Amino acid sequence: MNTEYVPWVEVKAKARRLDPRTDAERAAGKVAARERCDVYMRDTPKADVAPEGKDTGQSDNHLRPVEHSSPATHPSPGR
Repeated sequence: MNTEYVPWVEVKAKARRLDPRTDAERAAGKVAARERCDVYMRDTPKADVAPEGKDTGQSDNHLRPVEHSSPATHPSPGR
């Protein structure tokens, strides 16, 4: 495995050199890919997205910060 750092601009430059498409063709490909993604996202059911203002009954614990206790307040056994 190669762990040598390569700057991102060099990676992108190499990709452009190896890609036989013109800049216009690459740009058109990006637009087409974005449109396909938008259609997919629009047409995919969002089962876990509740309508605005609707209570899902699920806990919001994943939104609360984790409280870390210090060893002084919770000493380990044997101390």
